[in-house]
Amino acid sequence: MKKFNLFKEIVVIAKDDFLRAANSGKRFAITYKGGIEYEPFAPELISIYEGSIPPLSPLSTTTSRP
Repeated sequence: MKKFNLFKEIVVIAKDDFLRAANSGKRFAITYKGGIEYEPFAPELISIYEGSIPPLSPLSTTTSRP
């Protein structure tokens, strides 16, 4: 079994795949090998992230105001 220290380990993910998963609104997982899996997740899946990213409200701003 390999132990991972996430402070030293770098997981490389394809930018296009990550953006597609993040913008899909679906639950997804990022595997320790850098792959992206969608639900349903296999019981033996080893992931470093499982969840979904909620869409940004159209009324919110990304810039901070003083």
